Amino acid sequence: MLSVVYNSRGRVARYLCRVGHAMHGLAPCVGVGARPPDELVAAEILAIVEPLAVDAALAAMDLVDQQTAERRRALDLETEQARYAVQLAQRRYETVDPDNRLVAAELEVRWNAALAHLRMCETRLAELTATPAPPPDREALLRLASDLRAAWDAPTADARVKQQLVRTLVEEIVVDVDDATREIVLADDSQH
Repeated sequence: MLSVVYNSRGRVARYLCRVGHAMHGLAPCVGVGARPPDELVAAEILAIVEPLAVDAALAAMDLVDQQTAERRRALDLETEQARYAVQLAQRRYETVDPDNRLVAAELEVRWNAALAHLRMCETRLAELTATPAPPPDREALLRLASDLRAAWDAPTADARVKQQLVRTLVEEIVVDVDDATREIVLADDSQH
C-alpha cells in the first residue's frame, strides 16, 4: 500500500511504499511523484464522468425547479390553513357572550395570534414570489458540464471534493514497476 509523503514545506507530494520499511527496516520498494499519477487518475475519472455531466447538470436544474415549486405549494397550503384559522377564531369570538369577559378576552387573544400567523405566512409567500431564487444559468452550466477539466483544474476547486469523488469512483489502483522501462504502471483493480 502506498502512502502519501510530503516534502518539508508540505507542498510536493510523493507516493511511497513504506510497509517494508516500517515492518522490516527495508528501503521503500516503490516511490513516485504524486503529480503524474494524480493527473492520470483525474483524466480517467473525467473521461468516465463527462458523458453523464450534461445529463446531471440538467437533472440538477430540474431538481431546483421542483424544490422551488414544492416550497411554493407548501407556503400556499400553510397560508390557506392560516386563513381558515383566522375565520374560525373570528366566528368563535363573535359568538361569545360579551358579558363573559374572561372567555371573550381569551378568544380575542387567539384571534390576534391567528391574524399574526396569517400575516407571517403572507409575508413569506410574498417574499418567495417577489424574489424567486435565481435559476441556474443553463448555458453556463452546460458549458461547465462539457468542460469538466476546466472545473477540475480551477484554483477554486475544493481538493476535498475531488478526493471524495475519487474515493467514490475508484476502489483500488494497482501500482507496479515495468522492469524493462523502469516506469510506474497504474491499473485499476478491474483490469486484473
